[in-house]
Amino acid sequence: MSQPLRHNRRQWLRENLVSATTASIAITASGGERPSSVSDAKFMTDQISATGSGAVDSNVHLGQWPFRHLPDADLATLIPKLKRLGITRAWVASFDGILHRDVAGVNARLATTCRDSNHDFLVPFGTINPNLLDWEEDLRRCHETHQMAGVRIYPGYHDYLLGSPQFERLLSLATQRGLLIQVTLSLEDTRTQHPRLRVADVDPNPLPALLSRHPNARLMLLNARLSPQAIRALAECPQIHFDTARVDGTNGVASLVRATSSQRVLLGTHSPFFIPEANLIKLYESDLSDHDLGLVMRSNATDLLGSQIAAPSAAIK
Repeated sequence: MSQPLRHNRRQWLRENLVSATTASIAITASGGERPSSVSDAKFMTDQISATGSGAVDSNVHLGQWPFRHLPDADLATLIPKLKRLGITRAWVASFDGILHRDVAGVNARLATTCRDSNHDFLVPFGTINPNLLDWEEDLRRCHETHQMAGVRIYPGYHDYLLGSPQFERLLSLATQRGLLIQVTLSLEDTRTQHPRLRVADVDPNPLPALLSRHPNARLMLLNARLSPQAIRALAECPQIHFDTARVDGTNGVASLVRATSSQRVLLGTHSPFFIPEANLIKLYESDLSDHDLGLVMRSNATDLLGSQIAAPSAAIK
C-alpha cells in the first residue's frame, strides 16, 4: 500500500473519531453490538473510490430484527447510508426468513422489495429451510421465478447440522442450479441472545469432507469467528469464501487473507445489525495492499456472481 494512502487513513481516524466513538466502533468491530454515531463518511467514500468503482457489501439484511430495534433497519435509512459510504451494491436477505415458516412469502416479498427499491443496488438472496416440507420448491422459485443468484441459509436457527443429509441435499440441488450458498454461521453474540432463543454458532468442521464430494459447489461463510485451526482446514477447500463481518481486530482481515487467499475474502458488514463503518475501518486500518483491498471490497464479489447479478429480480411477475 502506498504511504500517502496509509497516512490519509490514519489522519482521518485521528481527526474524526473522538475517544468515545473510537471505543464504540472498536466494540462493534470485534463482534459487539454497541451503536456508533459516526456521521462523516466522506473519507470512506473517497477511499473506496480510490480502489475502483465502489464496494460490494456481501452481507446485509432487510427488515426488523425480532429481538431489538436496529436504528438503520428502515429501508429509507439503510440504502442511503450504504451509498454514502461508497457501497454500490448490497447482497440482501430478509430477517423474516429466520423465524417465519412461510419462506415462499418471505422470498417473494424480498424480491419485490429489491426490484421496487433499486434493483441495481440490492441483490436478493432467498432463504431456504431444508427442514420444511416444500423447501425444494422454494429453491426452484428462488432460481427460476425470482432469478436470484444465490440463497442464504441459517442452520443454527433452522435446526440442522452442516453434516446432515438435509444440508447435503440442499448443497447438491443448489450446485446443479449454479447458485451460491451463503451459510450464516451466526447472527448474534451468544452472550446477548434472548434467554428463550439461544442459538450456538454453527460448526463448519463437516464442510471439507462434504465439499470433497461436491467439487463444483460454491459456499460463502457469513459472520464466522473461527479458530486458526478451523481456518487452516477450511482454507484447503477452494470452494469456500469468507466475509469480514466478525473478523477480529484491525489486522484480522489481512490475517484471514494470508491464511486463505486474497481472492476468497469479501467485504461483509452484517448491516444493519452491525454498523457498516466498523468493517470499513477494519479494512482501512489493515495491512492489505491497495490491490488486495480492491479484491476484498469489490472484485471478489463481482467474480463470484459474475453476470448473474446483471439484472436481479427482472423476471418477477
